[in-house]
Amino acid sequence: MNNLHVTCIHAAVRHGDSAFNRQVLQHELHLAGRAGAKVVIAPEMVISGYAFTSRDEILPLAETAAGPTFQALAPLCQEHGLFCCFGFAEQDQASGLLFNSAVVIDPEGKLALCCRKINAECRWASPGNP
Repeated sequence: MNNLHVTCIHAAVRHGDSAFNRQVLQHELHLAGRAGAKVVIAPEMVISGYAFTSRDEILPLAETAAGPTFQALAPLCQEHGLFCCFGFAEQDQASGLLFNSAVVIDPEGKLALCCRKINAECRWASPGNP
């Protein structure tokens, strides 16, 4: 029988501290990879924290799908041969719109998927395209 090792990360996210949260996620991803995980799932909005009341409040923490968090995690996905899904505040480069998004990085360290939530946080996020 084939087994698929899935790891769900439960991190103590620091609200508004993307750099710290990114380091924690890197560490947890590395540990999961060393333990044999092939799929790692991190919490929604793991990079910035969740409860923001306005676009102005979260804008400094938003990044692109291939931004700093992707750049930090992609080499670990490649090193350990695993998929990683994490949630974050995405800013679209072309439109400037913000989305409550999730990214999947594949075992080759490439962007496999970016999903923009349709029923997103209405105080700051635009709805994604169904």
